[in-house]
Amino acid sequence: MKKITYKGVEYDNISEFCLKHGLNYQRFYCYYRKGFELDYCIERGQKVKEYYGTESRDHLGQNFISLTAMAKHWNMTVQTLSSRLDKGYSLEEALTAPKQKRLYKARTGGGYEGVKINGIYYGSYTEFCKINKLSYQTFLRLKNKGLPLEECINRAFISKLISDYKKKVMK
Repeated sequence: MKKITYKGVEYDNISEFCLKHGLNYQRFYCYYRKGFELDYCIERGQKVKEYYGTESRDHLGQNFISLTAMAKHWNMTVQTLSSRLDKGYSLEEALTAPKQKRLYKARTGGGYEGVKINGIYYGSYTEFCKINKLSYQTFLRLKNKGLPLEECINRAFISKLISDYKKKVMK
């Protein structure tokens, strides 16, 4: 067992030290074993303690047994909530801010690219056409003519309805 001396007080082991100072053992030890200064390890351990204490209260006054329980109640992950709090959001903002939808990464390796159609993000026009069971060739032909996106979508849907009707009549 490794003894720890902090501010002139000697502790028999890390568990005793963490218990005495109210620190999260795993988080403290993660930094301690990597050789960080004791004050930095304590700071990191206490930061976690703030979020993962025995009881948490949201901005509406509801009590939760942990931050994880609060995050589940608000339909988000504890990582999202913790990240928002770390970024300086108030508790109310962290809990009520809308989830950001990410665009899919382009295969070219560039930044995030994609298509937003009627408020929904798609990785590409191909994905949009597959999900909506439209002919990609028809959609692309209309788009390449320079028509507005809404017009392309409407015409592609009309084309789909016509082809579906023809298939039904031919049976």
